[in-house]
Amino acid sequence: MSTEFIRSSLLPEEAQKQLIRDTLRTGSTLPLDLLTLISAIPAELARYDAEISCRKTRTKILKDDRAQLQMYYNECCSALAPIRRIPIELLVEIFRLHDTSKPNLQSIDVFEEDEYPPYYGMAMDALSHAPLVAASHVCARWRAVVVGTPLLWDTVELDAILWGPTHRHENQVLAVLEQVLNRGQPLPLNFTMKGRKSGLLASVLHLLAQHSLRWKVARISCHSVLHLEPLLSLGGKLPLLEKIGLWGYPWPNAAPNVFGDAPRLRTLQCSLESCEHFPQSLAQQLETVACYAELQGSLIDGCLLRALHILPYLSSEAEFQLTLALYSSTVVYWHEDPDATDDIITSSLSEFVLVGDRHLSLPPILPVMTKIFDLLALIELEVLEFIFLDYTTSGPLPWPHRGFLALATRSDFGAHLTDLKLFEVAITDGQLLECLAQLPKLEYLQISDHSPRIIEVDTYDADDNTEWTNPALVLVNDSLLLALTCEPLLVPSLEKITFRSMLKFTDSVLYEMCVVRGQSMEDFQVDLHWISGYHRDLNVAEKLNEAEFVDFCFGAAPGEE
Repeated sequence: MSTEFIRSSLLPEEAQKQLIRDTLRTGSTLPLDLLTLISAIPAELARYDAEISCRKTRTKILKDDRAQLQMYYNECCSALAPIRRIPIELLVEIFRLHDTSKPNLQSIDVFEEDEYPPYYGMAMDALSHAPLVAASHVCARWRAVVVGTPLLWDTVELDAILWGPTHRHENQVLAVLEQVLNRGQPLPLNFTMKGRKSGLLASVLHLLAQHSLRWKVARISCHSVLHLEPLLSLGGKLPLLEKIGLWGYPWPNAAPNVFGDAPRLRTLQCSLESCEHFPQSLAQQLETVACYAELQGSLIDGCLLRALHILPYLSSEAEFQLTLALYSSTVVYWHEDPDATDDIITSSLSEFVLVGDRHLSLPPILPVMTKIFDLLALIELEVLEFIFLDYTTSGPLPWPHRGFLALATRSDFGAHLTDLKLFEVAITDGQLLECLAQLPKLEYLQISDHSPRIIEVDTYDADDNTEWTNPALVLVNDSLLLALTCEPLLVPSLEKITFRSMLKFTDSVLYEMCVVRGQSMEDFQVDLHWISGYHRDLNVAEKLNEAEFVDFCFGAAPGEE
């Protein structure tokens, strides 16, 4: 505004306002001077309106100018932003972290291939690395980094189960896969491929096989041997392969031609069907074997037995993990393979882990566990561990006591077994003491009490489901602690013991055990964890924490804080 606006001299004072109110109330005549003032007000209002209009126009101009200036300033700040000065190496790490936000296909369960929801978009987002694609659209520099950095494209995840009717998507899937594979060259390749009856799988594997020289980690789940034919052309061209996962259909007898030497292969994850035909020559170089056994109720037969036959070919440094899945609550009968024998399977592996899968049917699994132990002689075993993935809801695994004792004798565990991990096993104190008597070389022991649980038994009949209570089992008690205290010491080489306990023991008995053990073994360690709902004050906790003869730890069980 060119000149300063002068406020109106006609703005009323309080006395004038009161005069008007009195006049309105009494109905008297207005004074002449007031009439003159009133007649001048419209002109003043018009003057105000003109000023306001002028200011609105000017304000709009000011706002528009400011918006342009702000936009320009923002662009200038963006050009100077620290993120534009981030070194490419750090930018790549940021993009790698961002790529982890792509869909997690492992969290999707699809049971009937003809009835799955529309997950195709999620599967394609995972395959194409959608977060990276989005980042590449931000600016030319980011696109150059994303597209030109093979490290960002060294992983491929394909889930044909979620693709839907693949004849509609085949060209798009193969085009995206080829693009990802090309962008990842020449770095080692990690890929996961899952499928059932999809006709696209053979084309996918053919494309992957062209990059076999880059394979580092390969996970293949397939339900038709026909889809595996492209792999037969590999001819052992797997110089970088370190880890292979094979699930589903039995591999053909030509499997050795698929893998060749695979000089770096150290880890095998597989189902029973795939394990059966795995080349024995390669088994000798494996460090870890994880076998998943989905057992079909009463149809358990020689397949499980044949899968265990890989054990003799494993080295003395190897770990073998066997996961058992038994979903039927029917009684288990063994239908022996006519070609199978009851010969003991002898192995020199160092670690054996027996895992119960989720939703495992507990009663019928005991004879299966016993049968497995009856078949084995683990003559150099150092670590034996039991894990139950459904422990928190279903309680512990049954303890194959007879089978373990026979296995311990047959394998001479007393000469070499150093670690026994029984957190998730329902073993009594009497059974444990009988086992420990055969393990003089034992150095590390894990044992646990088990709180009661109400378990629903699924009978596949919604009107006939039942519940039963898994009773409490107190293993860490005075009887056990006294047995570990008495001379001559049971398991004299014991260096560490970890309890998960309901704290149903006498504190002084625990203290005495720690004293005796600590004086006989330098650096003796006791980890005592209370189970949720069973915490109490431990009278001797302070004394044990201050003691020099034992390294004592007292706290909540991991995951139950």
